[in-house]
Amino acid sequence: MTWRYIQDHFPWNVLLLVGGGFAISNGAEKTGLSLWIGEKLNSVENLDKPLVLLIVLLVVSVFTEITSNAATISLLTPLLIALVKNGIIIIIYITK
Repeated sequence: MTWRYIQDHFPWNVLLLVGGGFAISNGAEKTGLSLWIGEKLNSVENLDKPLVLLIVLLVVSVFTEITSNAATISLLTPLLIALVKNGIIIIIYITK
């Protein structure tokens, strides 16, 4: 296999998309964006659980329109885990 063959056949767009997602996620952690989003989502614990789920789904939908799926997962998974651990979101709502 030659370098020329790799240049012509490697899916560089996938590499750039995933790498860009990780870069956005890292930037969000370093700047405090992830912490800010977490604080905003924790303020919804007084709302009904189906409404909280709707808000989370809307936030995820907006993020996937702006960033790659890799960046969205990297940013929001720790926040969603915290919401589930605090009982704000019931995991069965997400899995069904």
